[in-house]
Amino acid sequence: MRNGRYGVTRRAPLIRLVLATALLACVMPVVAAGEDARGSRPVSSIAVSLGQAEAAFDRGDLVTAERGYAAVLAVDPAQPRALFRLAQIRRDDPRAAAALLQQYVRVVASDAWGYLALADAMARMGQAERALQAYSSALARAPEDRDIQLGRPRLLERLGRTDAAIDAYEAWLADNPADEEVWRELAAARLRAGRLRTATRALERARELAPHDAGLARRIDTLRVRTAPSVLVGVVGAGETGASTSGTSFAVDTAAGDSGRIGVFYE
Repeated sequence: MRNGRYGVTRRAPLIRLVLATALLACVMPVVAAGEDARGSRPVSSIAVSLGQAEAAFDRGDLVTAERGYAAVLAVDPAQPRALFRLAQIRRDDPRAAAALLQQYVRVVASDAWGYLALADAMARMGQAERALQAYSSALARAPEDRDIQLGRPRLLERLGRTDAAIDAYEAWLADNPADEEVWRELAAARLRAGRLRTATRALERARELAPHDAGLARRIDTLRVRTAPSVLVGVVGAGETGASTSGTSFAVDTAAGDSGRIGVFYE
């Protein structure tokens, strides 16, 4: 515009304002990526380390994954994913796993699976009451979840309470008779309790639900052999006759020519 009373519109300050605004827009994402809401932690480095640990975990490289998750927790002790994954990796050290999971459920108090994992760790430590308390917390948070409900018999087995576990499995199957997986678990529990015949029946029920499972068929055949009555055949003297019973054994003589008899014994 022309110089004069009204002068030239002053463009320099406006240009500077536009440039400053654009620069701020470029800088702010960098600051946000470099700091958390408190402006004190390098969030970007945590995200990178966590991503690398997750990738290692997914490909089965647990040594690298463990180092990665531990590095994340060294910077942010409350990072929930790192807490849970590291507890999974250290499952064979139940004390270490329990400590991580206790921190995890403090951070993510709504997660039933965290409490279920904590119950398992407590059971591995022999802390039965604390294990059952943790399980109750899991059930309270997801009472309709199938695996959370089945966590009870599985936990009871972990605690060596096999009879109680069998009762819990049977109660589940009374309401869910088509759950083939649980029929298998019931069979395994009955086997551990020495109940071979009822274990066989549970596997037979599972096979009805999975008729093409060859491995299941072989297991049933093996159990049938183990539970079949023993048959002992021997020749007894001509003067020995009749049938006898004793406890669970039964013997019956059949004619074997003129000079002797065959004794067949079922045990």
